[in-house]
Amino acid sequence: MTEEQEEKPELTRLNGLLTQLEPHHQEAVRLVYFSGYTHAEAHKVMNVPLGTFKSYIQQALKRLRSGYNLLLVLGGIVLIALIYG
Repeated sequence: MTEEQEEKPELTRLNGLLTQLEPHHQEAVRLVYFSGYTHAEAHKVMNVPLGTFKSYIQQALKRLRSGYNLLLVLGGIVLIALIYG
């Protein structure tokens, strides 16, 4: 399996987690991580105070991390069940 093939499931998982975020969190992540805006630029695009925007990013990243960790744990449980089940 090539590195690119290994990354596709990870990207699919990440995309699934992104779609579960609230719309304002999705937009904040999209602006910074996919469109290349700085926080100072992106908060103006979203028409919210800079502190609020930074909070959106922080909350979104926290939800993405916890969702991704949950996927890893569940995947590990499934793998153990397949091996020993």
